[in-house]
Amino acid sequence: MNYSQLRVLNLGSNHLTGNIPSSIGSLTALLVLSLDKNNLSGDLPVSLQNCKYLMIVDFSENHLSGSLSNWLGNSSVDLSALVLRSNKFHGSIPQEICHFNFLQIVDLASNKLSGPIPRCFGNLSAMAEQSPTRTIIASGWEETVFLVTKGKEYEYGEMLSLVISMDLSSNNLIGEIPKELTGLYGVRFLNLSNNQLHGKIPENISAMKFLESLDISMNQLKGVIPQSMGTLTFLSYLNLSHNNFSGRIPSGTQLQSFGALSFIGNRDLCGPPLTPSCSGDDTPLKPIPNVDDEGGGDGDWIDMKWFCISVPLGFVVGFWGVVGPLAFNRAWRYAFFKYLDDIKYKLFGGGSEKRDSSTRAGAHSSKELPLTTPIQFSMPLLWAGKVGDPNPSQAGAHRISLPVKPQALVGIDGQNCHYMFTTKVITQSGFGSSLLPRTCVILKAGVERFKQT
Repeated sequence: MNYSQLRVLNLGSNHLTGNIPSSIGSLTALLVLSLDKNNLSGDLPVSLQNCKYLMIVDFSENHLSGSLSNWLGNSSVDLSALVLRSNKFHGSIPQEICHFNFLQIVDLASNKLSGPIPRCFGNLSAMAEQSPTRTIIASGWEETVFLVTKGKEYEYGEMLSLVISMDLSSNNLIGEIPKELTGLYGVRFLNLSNNQLHGKIPENISAMKFLESLDISMNQLKGVIPQSMGTLTFLSYLNLSHNNFSGRIPSGTQLQSFGALSFIGNRDLCGPPLTPSCSGDDTPLKPIPNVDDEGGGDGDWIDMKWFCISVPLGFVVGFWGVVGPLAFNRAWRYAFFKYLDDIKYKLFGGGSEKRDSSTRAGAHSSKELPLTTPIQFSMPLLWAGKVGDPNPSQAGAHRISLPVKPQALVGIDGQNCHYMFTTKVITQSGFGSSLLPRTCVILKAGVERFKQT
């Protein structure tokens, strides 16, 4: 079968292995060559130069290697889309690319390319047009191409002719961003991220007024963000993170509509949306916390990780630092709750206590309560006893009935009060009549109100 007139060859998304055969150069009428998403390896055959009418070349997501200049030198002048993403091509970007006047899609991302970005990219006339004038269709065949734009992968089919894109991300490119790139007025998507570019953003980047997506993150760029970037009204995706930008983010512009993630990783950058203000403003400079730090740097993630660890740890230490002694030390626990009861009594029980005291005083004004009379408390007490008067040392020991189990054995010996509770004997001195007249009361579990039974 004669394949010399074959126009479209699409073998993408298969499991093809090995090298691309040199015989492919015999398909001189090819317009579309798609071998994407396979396991092809090796160098590109030089015989591809014989395919003079190629409009679309898509070798993305393979293991191809070698230099690009070996076959681009005399390739088709009609080339409109060159998609070589996710391979192992090395060396510099060849100057020969600049001779493709119809080239409007350049995707060389995720390779091992090095060297500077060619300044002659400003000669790509198809990218300088505000509206594409050429349709990327091969004899009625509608080709689809997968491109990464705005941080996600999209499939472009019938709209492919309207796409003007340049993606050089994830390589080892060095040098400055050529100011000649800003003359490509029609570019919609520009991605130069994850390289080693330095210098400043070209001041006249505002000339790319149709720019919808700009990603120059993870480089070594510095300086201030040009105020003119605020005039890019079509810009819907921006990533300037992890560079060395400084100064204030232009205020009152299109840039204010982006989140802090678009600017993080620039230590000397300030202003909304990254920080509320800059140093020297009326309000202090405070960074806005990044709750959704997706795509953040390692330092930001480490700070967030330690924050998440320290909060529950601090709560546990603080909680048990207060509750622990109360849980395991009975004396502290009794003293703590006695303190709370005293506060509650002073706040809410003072009036009723006075009334109860006056009532008791009237009822027993002419008769003292005998020592041997059991005392029934309206609230549980740990122990209580009546001290004899005027000579309490002769009072002896008396058993007092309490509404707690087991009952407490109370002894009254002068000014000393002895009691046994849960097999532990405790002695307290110096109480006698100091708390309540003629009453010895220690460590209450309730209030001091009591009545005779």
